[in-house]
Parts: sequence; C-alpha cells; structure tokens
Amino acid sequence: ERGLLSETEVLSGCIATFALGVGLGLYIVSQVGWLILLVGLMSVLVAILYSAGPRPIGSIGLGEITVFLFMGPLIVISSYYVQTESISWSPFWISLPVGFLVTAILHCNNMRDLEEDKQSGKHTLVTLSGRTRGRWIYVVLLAATYTSLVVIVALGHSPITMLIGTLAVPSAIRLMTVVHRSQDMRSLSEALMGTAKLHTLTGLLMITGLVIDIVFL
Repeated sequence: ERGLLSETEVLSGCIATFALGVGLGLYIVSQVGWLILLVGLMSVLVAILYSAGPRPIGSIGLGEITVFLFMGPLIVISSYYVQTESISWSPFWISLPVGFLVTAILHCNNMRDLEEDKQSGKHTLVTLSGRTRGRWIYVVLLAATYTSLVVIVALGHSPITMLIGTLAVPSAIRLMTVVHRSQDMRSLSEALMGTAKLHTLTGLLMITGLVIDIVFL
C-alpha cells in the first residue's frame, strides 16, 4: 500500500522464503520425525489463512492471539523438541516473554495502520478497542513480558541468570512513552522498529542468561 515493493517483488520474496522454509523443514522432519511435520503443516495453514480466504484470521480480531500462540509457545517448544526430541514445561514458560513481545510488535504495527484498517473493514485489537485503549494494551504487553520473566524465575521454572533479560526494561519504558505520546504514523513507525529491536535485545539477553547458567553454574 505504501509502494515500497511491487506486487511482483512481494510475490517473488514470498515464494523464495516459502521454498527455503519447506526445504529446511523437510530436512528437520527427516531427522526428528512426524511430530514436527504436523507442527509445520499447521503453521503453514495458519500462515495462509492469516491473510487469505473469505475471513482472514488477521482481519477478524484473532491476529494477536494467533501470533502470540504460534510465534511464542509453539515455536519455542518446537525448537526445544527438535534439539532434544523431548517435551518439557520449561520451554513453555520461557516462551511467554517471547510471545508477549512478538505480539507487541504486531500490535504496534496495527496502531500505526489503524485508519487504513478501519477503512478496509479489518478488525484488529486496536480497531476494536480504540486508539487510547490500544496504547494501554501496548503497555500491558511490554509489562507482561518482563513481569512474566521475573515470575517464571521466582517460581523456579527458569534459572536466575535469565533475569539478565530485564536489562532491556529501560528500553521498554522508553517505547511505552513514545507510543503514549505518538500523534502520527512516523512516530508509530519508529516505535514499531524499536519494538522489533527490543524483541531481539531481550531474546539475546535471555539466551545469555541461559548460557551463563549452563556453562558457569
């Protein structure tokens, strides 16, 4: 819609990414088994239905919960299974901060696109709740990220070194302030990029905490 890429470029990128994903996925399936194949097929189906079909998931108010589940718990648990060929509650708990943050990325994107989504009849958490509540939902998602991290450590589901992830809290607070003061698409676009960077930073810090626990403790 913004003319950054042509339809042909978008289609080519989708095809190339899909082909690469299928190739890597089939290799993993050959090494691990049918359970990962099931997860892969389910994920592909949801990816298609998210933006295609008569009632796309992303347009009927279910985009945020879908992203939370599939890019939070499911992707982390699946990665754990591929590496250990076992299932545990530990990756589920660790996945919660990841899920909250990736949902915050989508939510920030939807805040930026609020007017366009209203005009096209697309239903998201922001179009359903309004801009003001949408800003508070963003705050809740970021707060839930680091609150859940502290809680899972306190309950013994993750090593204490995982609290290194909370070093990203100042960046999260800055983004909350930006979103609450935002008055235009430019500031929300900056917040969107900042939230994606926050997701990366928090993930790297959490990984660092796990490595420290495994190697040094």
